[in-house]
Amino acid sequence: MTNGQEKWIVEDGTIVGESTAGRYGYLTTEKTYGNFALRVKFKPETDGNSGVFTRSRITGNSPQTGPDIEGMQIEVDPTRKTGSIYESGHRGWVALGTPACEQAIRPRRVE
Repeated sequence: MTNGQEKWIVEDGTIVGESTAGRYGYLTTEKTYGNFALRVKFKPETDGNSGVFTRSRITGNSPQTGPDIEGMQIEVDPTRKTGSIYESGHRGWVALGTPACEQAIRPRRVE
């Protein structure tokens, strides 16, 4: 299920998201899961704040920024804190990633 103005497609077995500048959007499921192992690969085409939310829920919709969400997010941002865990809607940063995490995604070079 899509939440927000992002566009989501599946291309050769890969989920591709196209963001809308200045607004949040989320691809969600209506299913509830118990314990699970999650493995993802990211290939951001621009700098920007992204991530994967787990055990989260949409709580509303802001006209200025898009859907509101509460839950744990694994940060994916080529400029800072990749691999860190952020609790959206409550505590803020819960755990910071290692220095190796900071190198996992590099900012895209403009040619």
